[in-house]
Amino acid sequence: SNYGSSSSGYGYSRAMMSTPGRCGLTNLGNTCFMNSALQCLSHTTVLREFFLSGRYRADINTVNPIGWKGRLADTYADLLQAMWDGTHSTVNATQLKRTISEFAPQFSGYQQHDAQEFLGFLLDGLHEDLNRVKVKPFKETETSGRDDLVAANEAWDYHIARNNSIIVEHFQGQYRSTLVCPRPECGKVTVKFDPFMYLTLPLPDKDSVVVPITVHWHATNRTPTKFGVLVPWSGTVTAVKEQLAAMAGIAVRDMVMVEVYHNKVYCFKDEIDRVRDLSKTDDFHVYECPQLPEGIESVLVKVHMVHPSTYAGCTDYFGMPLVLRVNKHQSEADLAPVITPRLKLRVQRSPTPTLQARRRPGQGEADHEVEMVRSRSSSVGADDAMEVTQEQNAAAAAAARAEEDGLQNSAKISRINSTDSDSLSANNETAAAAGASDNMETERPPFRIVEASYNYSYLRRTALLDRQEVQVLFDAKDEVYDLEANEEIVIDPSCNHMPQKSKEVTIDDCLELFQKEERLTQENAWRCSFCKEEVLATKKMELYRVPDVLVVHLKRFYQYGHYREKMSTYVDFPLTDFDLTRFVRSPMYTEPLIYDLYAVSNHSGSLAGGHYTANAYSDVTKSWYNYDDSFVQPCSADECKSQSSYLLFYKRRGSSAEAAAAASASYAGAASAASSSSSSAAAAADGEMEREDRAEV
Repeated sequence: SNYGSSSSGYGYSRAMMSTPGRCGLTNLGNTCFMNSALQCLSHTTVLREFFLSGRYRADINTVNPIGWKGRLADTYADLLQAMWDGTHSTVNATQLKRTISEFAPQFSGYQQHDAQEFLGFLLDGLHEDLNRVKVKPFKETETSGRDDLVAANEAWDYHIARNNSIIVEHFQGQYRSTLVCPRPECGKVTVKFDPFMYLTLPLPDKDSVVVPITVHWHATNRTPTKFGVLVPWSGTVTAVKEQLAAMAGIAVRDMVMVEVYHNKVYCFKDEIDRVRDLSKTDDFHVYECPQLPEGIESVLVKVHMVHPSTYAGCTDYFGMPLVLRVNKHQSEADLAPVITPRLKLRVQRSPTPTLQARRRPGQGEADHEVEMVRSRSSSVGADDAMEVTQEQNAAAAAAARAEEDGLQNSAKISRINSTDSDSLSANNETAAAAGASDNMETERPPFRIVEASYNYSYLRRTALLDRQEVQVLFDAKDEVYDLEANEEIVIDPSCNHMPQKSKEVTIDDCLELFQKEERLTQENAWRCSFCKEEVLATKKMELYRVPDVLVVHLKRFYQYGHYREKMSTYVDFPLTDFDLTRFVRSPMYTEPLIYDLYAVSNHSGSLAGGHYTANAYSDVTKSWYNYDDSFVQPCSADECKSQSSYLLFYKRRGSSAEAAAAASASYAGAASAASSSSSSAAAAADGEMEREDRAEV
């Protein structure tokens, strides 16, 4: 064996300790994650005895194309022998790391890794090396619509027919997952039974926060409403939108969340943005922007109210901005008919100066009215944005003549037909624009829709960019803009919500959260096998079959886009008498499912500079030990429970795993005797070498 040999570059001591299993592992350079996982696994009695007895050799599969021809199994057996022969106080796992690195290059360097990831890879590798199945059968199974027990047993039997090893026998259980298609015309319920190697449990948030959000409806006759959205502190903007959808009745996909600062859209909030980064003093708004019809690309446009500043080259922002979803293939100039109807609702009509209509000499009445239409078009958009065709001119002139009585200096137009309805907003702004145009007066609008530039240029026929800014210029804001009416907001009672402090978290809380029904997000949308559509289905996970050795993975590490975070929430878990009975749905168990803890992998510190250790119960000495790389010291059972607890190793009472632990007592006695004999022999050998050295001198 290469473990603990001086040729490997890492020495070891025979004199310090001689108790089997009370052996440290040398840190080879950021390998504390590996050492922690190996210590916990080495205290899994049923697996350790299988390797130390040599019985594993009969199961080595040399023809498995995804196995390692027994190399990993042999290397792991050598390491266990060095750790449990009672002659080493410290060994190193250089050979095991080298073997694994040949097949998994991610472990070849000296970077820090996740202990759970390493453990999963090691167990998978040992399974493939020891898989007793040489030729794997294949068949399709259907579980939906059948009796659960029949379907679950059939799925498990099929799994065993392809995967049969000591790892599967003792470490694997079975999930029951239920997916429901949300489409009313489908509603398909799909039930699946899948194996698992370890039980990953989410951690409840330690706190919740209230995020005040003002909702701006797409319907122009609804007053903006401010909601208080209660969301987990560690959640994302996606969670905010999902909660707000239930409160405001707006589809999540139609929500655009922004931060407004000094009457201007300061930034758009993406789905992966974290709640904890949302400041209490920030002003958040959600705009309802319905999606385009299928096949039409869209962009978002932010519209700001401005008026010239008294300072040269500066612009003053005022009022509430707008956010609209429009056709990407429109030009800037096409935005005028989309924006204008919404702006007219914000304008005080009475003090607005009217446009004086002057008829040039020799000009007919119809020509005079057409010129007024053109004049209005120029004031709303670009000088070439809304050219009026001859057909529209005729319609406008006819409408003007019909209203001529009593309107000598102004005229009303019943409707200005759009040249292309598809060029308007993809969210049916065409209808809104047409409706507003019914009452559009010949009064010159008191604003101009311009580019976001220092010289207030008219909109041009250039392509739109996503999240582009457009400005609405008011030359006389105070006289025409109804500031009080436009600042009106309805306050929803939810704004009175108080942030909640969580109670002490237990492992039962984590299990309940694991089994809680959830709705899938856009990132993990499910393709329904019945309607063939990708949908945001509801999903529920449950335990159906549990293993003899249960590895519980407390999910402390979360990733939000490019961000990774660790939750240091303290989770209380039982050292003994962990009853899983009420969390297992299957009727196949007639006795209580009671588990006892025997090892814990701990992660302390942050993601950038964390460290792994282990606590494990020795069935040889009947004592708990703390393993910190090469340092081993006794500890109490209560020291296993901390904010650093990450992987929990349990064995089920009455199982073969517990029977193996009892049987290891005989091995312990033999190992102690062998250790004593080996130590004596080693001491004699050392003395003989010392005498020889003196003789040479």
